[in-house]
Amino acid sequence: MNRENYYQTIEDTKTTPMEKDIPTYYFSSIQEAIASVDQIIETFKKNGVLVLKGHSYTTEEQVSLVKAVGDILNWNVCSDANQETIDSSIYPGGHSEDETRPYNLTKDEYVLDWHIEQVYYLHPILAGIWNMTKFDTDKENGNTRFVDSIELFKSYSEEEQNFLIKSIVKWDKQSPLETGPYYTNVVDLHPVSGEPVLRVETDQGCILYPELYALDGKEATEEQKIKFKDLQDRLKATLRNDESLRYSQKWEQGDLLFVDLFRMYHAVMGGYNFGERAFTGVGIRPKVYDYSLHKEPRLV
Repeated sequence: MNRENYYQTIEDTKTTPMEKDIPTYYFSSIQEAIASVDQIIETFKKNGVLVLKGHSYTTEEQVSLVKAVGDILNWNVCSDANQETIDSSIYPGGHSEDETRPYNLTKDEYVLDWHIEQVYYLHPILAGIWNMTKFDTDKENGNTRFVDSIELFKSYSEEEQNFLIKSIVKWDKQSPLETGPYYTNVVDLHPVSGEPVLRVETDQGCILYPELYALDGKEATEEQKIKFKDLQDRLKATLRNDESLRYSQKWEQGDLLFVDLFRMYHAVMGGYNFGERAFTGVGIRPKVYDYSLHKEPRLV
């Protein structure tokens, strides 16, 4: 399929514009934030995303708060983490650092399309803590959008859910280590809540877009592949059009956002120029972690 025409083939769904509000906490200091760590964790587990305002966090303060959360949620960044683990977990972001790139997208166009994070790892990234250290554009620009894949899974019928649970896809995308193909389960269980999570990649940057490989341990038929594509197209249309499921982070400098990257589909919108948007991220992984990839199908 010509991927350039892919999104034009999806029929738009009509929904009422009513985005979800991202839970927001106002703290005046790092000490106040750490004192409220139980509340932060409760909201993180319930909603999958929250933002802290009212204080501009240094990277050291950001890491100290992550450690306090990590001690309780058993993250790799925690009080007893070694410095190598901490340093390797910190990364720059913002999608405005390349001065050779044209910044001509509007606030309603996608800089980074909808995707679920690092599905190709057997031990995928669990969370991101993003500290917006620089934001020099209008608040309506550069939004980050989120949709909860637990809710997405529940939006399918019981029969469709059973189909998706039994589905394995084959796909290919450049990872930090190598390219695929990868063989991944469409539905996984959340490592904390145990709820079913829809985790099929939707990024247009895939070399081989996810296609049904096996169903219930058997090679997929053409009819089953067509049915899966219909469900896949509906997923993409829902991510793009159903505002009732969507959170939108309208950034301000100093915002510190926690997001459950195991369960949250997310995308980045345009409208900003070179150098106007920069954050310091901390990527969270399980305490016991390796870089194994889904290179073999699990036909069970």
